[in-house]
Amino acid sequence: MREKLSMWFSAFVRQIIFMVGHGLRLRLEQQTRRARAVRQRTLKRILQENQKTEFGRLHHFDEILVGGAVSEHYRTAVPLSHYGDYEAVIRRIRNGEANILTARPVVGLVFTSGTTGPAKLIPKVRNGNRFGMLYGMLAGVLSPGQTLKTKSVLGKGISLMSYARLEQSSAQEMPVSTATGSAVQRIAAIVPHLWCSPSDVFTLKDRATARYLHALYGLRERNAQYIVAVFASYVLQWLLTLEQRWEELVRDIEQGTLTENLNLSPELRARLAAQLSPDPARAAELRQAAAGGFAGIVPRIWPHMARISAVTTGNFAVNVPAIRAYVGDVPFCGAIYAASEGTIGISLQPNCDEYILLPDSAYFEFIPVAEMDQAQPQTVLPDALTVGESYELVMTNYSGLYRYRIGDIVKIVGYHHQSPKLLFVCRKSVKLDLAGEKSTEVHLNTAVERMAAAWLAGSDVRMRDHTFAVDVSQSPGRYVLYVELLGNHTPTAASASLNETAQELDRCLCDVNAAFCHLRGAMSVGMPQIKVLKPGSFDLLHEALFVRNPGGNDNQVKIPRYLADAHLVEMLEGQVLAASSVA
Repeated sequence: MREKLSMWFSAFVRQIIFMVGHGLRLRLEQQTRRARAVRQRTLKRILQENQKTEFGRLHHFDEILVGGAVSEHYRTAVPLSHYGDYEAVIRRIRNGEANILTARPVVGLVFTSGTTGPAKLIPKVRNGNRFGMLYGMLAGVLSPGQTLKTKSVLGKGISLMSYARLEQSSAQEMPVSTATGSAVQRIAAIVPHLWCSPSDVFTLKDRATARYLHALYGLRERNAQYIVAVFASYVLQWLLTLEQRWEELVRDIEQGTLTENLNLSPELRARLAAQLSPDPARAAELRQAAAGGFAGIVPRIWPHMARISAVTTGNFAVNVPAIRAYVGDVPFCGAIYAASEGTIGISLQPNCDEYILLPDSAYFEFIPVAEMDQAQPQTVLPDALTVGESYELVMTNYSGLYRYRIGDIVKIVGYHHQSPKLLFVCRKSVKLDLAGEKSTEVHLNTAVERMAAAWLAGSDVRMRDHTFAVDVSQSPGRYVLYVELLGNHTPTAASASLNETAQELDRCLCDVNAAFCHLRGAMSVGMPQIKVLKPGSFDLLHEALFVRNPGGNDNQVKIPRYLADAHLVEMLEGQVLAASSVA
């Protein structure tokens, strides 16, 4: 009886959350219909709140607010900024000083991911991004196509989030956390009603153990309806764990046990085991689902699976084909576009990489890409953007960042009422530059995508992930592409086609970057080299990146497209199975 009551209560909680999410959707529609007015109100509110802060007095916020044309006066009075402009002030804030950047009390600092450079510390204030945070927390719960009239099961989800390693602080300093981990912790009380895994699993620092347990508790729940992670790479990593440890998982479900191959304290093992019971019927069902292999297995395991919520754009597009091999036609939902600095946009369409800019989560400006290398370029406001053009994103938020250059490049793909629709393109800081060719993340990703389409066509081999490094041990220097493959392949077979594939990569890089092509013709840049890595190599790289950033947590680790750290490159060199040899 107690178990049935718990199930009913969980279903009730999910229905309430669904209704809250529906209300947020209606609110977003209203906001985007009058986005120009909302944006102006957002800027005025930020300036009014902070006009007596040290920053507000220095930049004369009180004068900016007098009369009309506030946005024009603001852009004239306050220069565009980078993180370096705030570092000294943030050290003062961390040591307890107040009313410097923001009048609101700073309740903590948030670590950025540190993928393209050292991690940064961003001030966090109470209610600084209230609605943006709500959108972020609920985006993974709600299917974009659902309405209140839905007849869907509204089952639990499988969440791959974490808030392990959440906070650091000393007796004198304020707590330091991560944005995604902090968001998960805020809803810890309702986690058992939303997601299949017990709350304890989200606190585990051993990521291999956490992935196994998310798979175990997820597999037990036949009616699981969605899988949510920050990035698509985490979904793929988890699906690989599910396949590789399938026999252990099914045996544990059948017997109601926990395999010994888990890094758990005796107390936690006992607590988790108490929530398990033998389920031979489900185990038999799972064995039947996998009888024909793992291609398209997800909808066979979970017949009500409605979506995969994770970021699939930019760096993570490479993971999508490999995930598709497991999930079949289950739609992807981009869910939320956010950074440590704040929430930027939300996706409302399945299998769509577009995000609607939130009108009131912050005040946004845009720098045309042709002008983004200037120190103080002119910015464009959201209602004057050109569809089809790309821009660098600028944010003014409630936490004390003013006209802050986040470093994201976005493409404008249309408008939703008065709010632009964004496609995340890349990070501005990622550039491979041996001789002035300045290959961006977009150049690299596009070239690899085209190369892979030619290389792997007609086979069941897929690319798990890739990263570039540079080799300057020879003259001229060259790009080195490290790839990990999935599917039926051998080092001998891979090696046989690598020289031809390296030539294809060379052609693709020339197609996407005219400067690279010119320098290749002048022999200023050498023929790129391709190296195939052992299975699991990107797990090792993921772990090394996690350990290298002591402030982050597992939600934020991204595989960089350009690996500049010599120690990490050396680690990948130890994983090479085969390499192209054409010069």
